[in-house]
Amino acid sequence: MRDTNSDNILTDLYYCPPVSWFMLIRQAKALQFDVYRHYQKGGWLNRCYILGPNGMQLLSVPLEKGKNERRAFRDVRISYEHPWQHIHKRTLESCYRRSAYFEYFEDDLQPIFESKPTYLLDWNMRWLEFCLRALKFHPEITYTEKYVPPGTSQITDLRTTRTDDPRHEEIASKFPDYHQVFSDRFPFQRNLSIIDYLFNQGNKPL
Repeated sequence: MRDTNSDNILTDLYYCPPVSWFMLIRQAKALQFDVYRHYQKGGWLNRCYILGPNGMQLLSVPLEKGKNERRAFRDVRISYEHPWQHIHKRTLESCYRRSAYFEYFEDDLQPIFESKPTYLLDWNMRWLEFCLRALKFHPEITYTEKYVPPGTSQITDLRTTRTDDPRHEEIASKFPDYHQVFSDRFPFQRNLSIIDYLFNQGNKPL
């Protein structure tokens, strides 16, 4: 069996990753993001889930038209044909304005929404840096220099294209419930984006 080092993790760079991802990387000293693997739609790379007044809600970053699934993640471009940033911002405000910590983080969000990066990688990293600061996680961050085939990494490989990955499902099932804004309407919604946790719980340790 190949030795792995959980202090160092190879992973994908998701858009506002789910709580389970942060649970898996919280002890990591170093994160290496795979930017050469081909983009695959349907996962967390360009979308995340939050809780709104009508239940679980999807936020999705639109991409430029083309064969994105044949492109390395580092080359995937964002589309600004429609004002999706404004929509995402207003959606977060309507969903979390009544949460305990939204106003605490609100000023940190403004520069993110005012930015207009060309690549999905840069948009995701802006959000990740905000989330890591909020949680007081301080891993060293690097990018891969070439494609790393599955099973060949010398460090723990957490890459996945599946939102139902059993590693994430297992850790999400054990994560304790916390108060959510619309808990009077819906049962606890597990493994939403980490921003649901931050807006409701602040920077309480995971």
